[in-house]
Amino acid sequence: MLDDDFDPSRTVILEEEPPLKSIRLPRRVRSAWSGNRDLLAERVVISADSESRRFLVLSDTYYPGWEALVDGGEIKIYQADYLFRAVSLEQGKHVIEFRYRPRSFRVGLTISLISGAILCVGAVVLFLASRLGGRAKSSG
Repeated sequence: MLDDDFDPSRTVILEEEPPLKSIRLPRRVRSAWSGNRDLLAERVVISADSESRRFLVLSDTYYPGWEALVDGGEIKIYQADYLFRAVSLEQGKHVIEFRYRPRSFRVGLTISLISGAILCVGAVVLFLASRLGGRAKSSG
């Protein structure tokens, strides 16, 4: 970062090295891309055209629970520049989708659905028991 040629708008510093099969670049990577961005609270879709193997840095805060897909396939999100999210891209046109799907939400949803199912089964059992119990009393 102390180099005279360091340009923070065109350089990304990764918190971890990418695997060699993914991309062979140093921790400091020159990056450039052009594209469109569609932004929602829990979903970001970017169309990008990369002139070579690069990192796409999204200047949104890196936070657990985000998933990334490049052309429909899941890809690792790197923590970049201490605060942001980055994904590696091959040369060419790509559609990159970031989705916020925290594990805590999925666990909570699963617990809620199971609890709801148990309550429904319990209500049906109580209803049937009261109906059968009422018939037994009226016939006796």
